[in-house]
Amino acid sequence: MFTRYFRSCKAKGLAEQTLRTYKEGLNFLERFLTEQNIELKDITSEDVNDLVLWLDDGKRSARTIQSHMLSIRTFLYYEMEQGRIKKKFRIKINKGEEKVKEIYSDSEIEKLLKKSVFNVWWREDIRQTPLHQFTVGCGNRTLWK
Repeated sequence: MFTRYFRSCKAKGLAEQTLRTYKEGLNFLERFLTEQNIELKDITSEDVNDLVLWLDDGKRSARTIQSHMLSIRTFLYYEMEQGRIKKKFRIKINKGEEKVKEIYSDSEIEKLLKKSVFNVWWREDIRQTPLHQFTVGCGNRTLWK
């Protein structure tokens, strides 16, 4: 089902990671079409809405669903351009809610400052210390967890 599409993507010079991402999203489309007994040529905007609801099964984040839908939309637009889908339609993708990350409490910041790892950074590379202080001050949890 996707052979021509991926050949076109490769001809455009898309990265392998992009192709893997597209393949993952399109696997969901294929499963959905099979389960719903829908032929690709007959897909409609209502079917795409049903696909979004089908993907939103509580196991995937809004961002993951959005990523899959971007891949699927790209493929469906390609198929519409090629005339393999009977009726052309627009696909709008919702961004979904972003999760707000927890920030450090005062006691957590004090614990981090007392940690030997932070003290080693402090002594060994004084140039990095302002960066670490900035990330801790902003509540960024990516460096320590």
